[in-house]
Amino acid sequence: MNGSVQSNLIADTGGEKARYVILAADPLATARAELSRKTVLTPNDRAARALGGGRATSVSLSTRAMRSLRSNGILVSLPLSRLLALRQVIADDGGWPDVRGTARRLEPVVSELLRAGIAVEARSAAAIAGNAAVGPRTERVVRLALAYSQLLRDNGEVDAAEALWQAATAIRSREPLLVYGYSRLGAGEVAFVDALAAPGSVVVLPAGFRASEDASSELAAHGWEVRQDDRMGSETGPPLAARFTATVARLVDGRPAAPPIDGPNAGLAAHTLADVEDEVRWVLARVKRLLASGVPPEDVVLVARDERAYGPLIRSVAAEFEVPVRLAYGVPIRESRLGEVAAGLIAAVGRRLPFEETARLLRHPLVQGLNDASWTTARAWHPEGPSEWAEAGASAAELLVWPTKSSWTEYVRLLGSTLEGLGVMARAEGRDQRLLAHLLKTLERSTKGWPTRDANGSVDLTEFLAHFTDVLDTVSVPVDRPGKGSVELHTPLAVFGARYRHVFVLGLCEGTFPQAVREDPVIDFQERALLTACGLNLEDAEGAAEREELSFLAVLHAAGNDVTLTTPRVAGGSEQLPSPYFAALGVPAPEGVGVRAAASDLEALIARLPETDGPAAHSWRVELRRESAQAPDAHDGVTGVSLPAHGPFSATQLTSFGQCAFKWFGQYGLRLTELTEAEEDVSPLTAGSVFHDTLAKAVSAAVDQT
Repeated sequence: MNGSVQSNLIADTGGEKARYVILAADPLATARAELSRKTVLTPNDRAARALGGGRATSVSLSTRAMRSLRSNGILVSLPLSRLLALRQVIADDGGWPDVRGTARRLEPVVSELLRAGIAVEARSAAAIAGNAAVGPRTERVVRLALAYSQLLRDNGEVDAAEALWQAATAIRSREPLLVYGYSRLGAGEVAFVDALAAPGSVVVLPAGFRASEDASSELAAHGWEVRQDDRMGSETGPPLAARFTATVARLVDGRPAAPPIDGPNAGLAAHTLADVEDEVRWVLARVKRLLASGVPPEDVVLVARDERAYGPLIRSVAAEFEVPVRLAYGVPIRESRLGEVAAGLIAAVGRRLPFEETARLLRHPLVQGLNDASWTTARAWHPEGPSEWAEAGASAAELLVWPTKSSWTEYVRLLGSTLEGLGVMARAEGRDQRLLAHLLKTLERSTKGWPTRDANGSVDLTEFLAHFTDVLDTVSVPVDRPGKGSVELHTPLAVFGARYRHVFVLGLCEGTFPQAVREDPVIDFQERALLTACGLNLEDAEGAAEREELSFLAVLHAAGNDVTLTTPRVAGGSEQLPSPYFAALGVPAPEGVGVRAAASDLEALIARLPETDGPAAHSWRVELRRESAQAPDAHDGVTGVSLPAHGPFSATQLTSFGQCAFKWFGQYGLRLTELTEAEEDVSPLTAGSVFHDTLAKAVSAAVDQT
């Protein structure tokens, strides 16, 4: 089945008199046949482009829900507002020793409860309250979730986790829909789709999984007709996905897995690499070859289950290989270079200019408020407080003296003037400049959102800095700006519904992809089973395992021409086992890789080093020997040259010589000394020197008296 073939699944049952759920072996091909005269809802633009050949316009279910809520005067709350609201209900509940820490720990659980519909399913909440088997901690968390939801609604807002539930009650008119690109639909999505979909609507879900069957059963209970479509197009991904789905089903049913593939498997390659860096280099070398052959970057995608673990290394190697790569994930402002400055400013201002925090801030590349001479003096003195820093020559430190009370508006203005005085605004360029503007705007808007603040009222410095810290931790920014002309790195579920000619999946290790199923320490699997019996469906162990399987299924469905799976033998300092997903595809033993051509000037230089005799080749051989099992040589400190012994030697000299002959020679032969560093505490060396000198003077005095 392909995009030019029209589906007869609807025509067979009376056309546009009913609404349909299609469990498809090839969701993209099925959805393409149902495009006519429907509003398309997909999770992202990638799925929309695949569906419409680059011409489809689409919004997601969550975006459509936000529009419905906005038309009714309800806003979806921002992450910072949600965090503050949750802290307030925890504080009001009482008995929690650490409100901030408890809020961070309960936030994902509260979101899961709201996503399951606890705030709109009154019967579920009543059943939980009346069930003696439900533990007191679970009942308390449910109560907090309800209070949190109510607090947001009182402020005209709603949590994103329950936006679909609330939007389902705000629908004013229905429209024919095509819902595509979702690996599964939760209870909130089902409620919203059912409320919005007019007759003739179609929901396409992947066949063969419990999540799809549960969603189709829920929609069937609301009058939807469920159909099965086993047809597939000619592309690589769907047959591989069908094989994977069938293997998983056999294992769930207790039957043996399908036998390994006999002979080459078209479009599938599986390889083992030495370590993570070797894996990234091999994959990006393949990507570079594809781009050099004329393949557009948009036709290639990199996929990693933990994209933040792979992202920095991929960016570094891609820069070396001159491969255009875009990281699609976001990070909190704290993890940016500007975030380092902001965190340092909070620590320095809040603690009244302590040495370590203030020095780190003033020596930051975006600040440079401490020259080398002042830094040498500061290391010798360890200044604390404004006056001591001024004596050390750090005039910029006076900008960090803020009043203990002021208005919110004045603190925001003071922050801006401080950053300007430290030179941050002048040095910030590109991404740092955009982050700085976003940060200041977010703090300015904090007086207008939840909770209500008087912008000109008095506020403590500690409260402002605490809120500033929350902004750094909760407001996320994209690592790279959106744009075309780059190979993108995504998580598996982010490519569901999309279609790429070439798909590369990294990090397929046991325990990493799929991730091991772990119980939530707040509401464990036993408590979740009790909540399910009360009508509140939370993810159980089987659902968590299936979520990982659906993630891998998303990757397979995204493959148009070929998919390459890689696994490192060593990751995180320990040996890894290949993912069980290799065996599920009939590839129990991924192949090794041979010698590949150099993909950068640096790799070419390294490849030529053994054949040259220059200084670089000599250094390379020294490093290779140092990492080998050969005995230490002169470059490890074993020179074989005796040193003249002009004693006597102190215990410190002997210790230094035993630790490293080079260190001893530098200190006592060349008379090189480290920079003077003030000591916060009395070190054993200083205490020993004091005791030694005291004893020497006492003995000398005693000898003189005899």
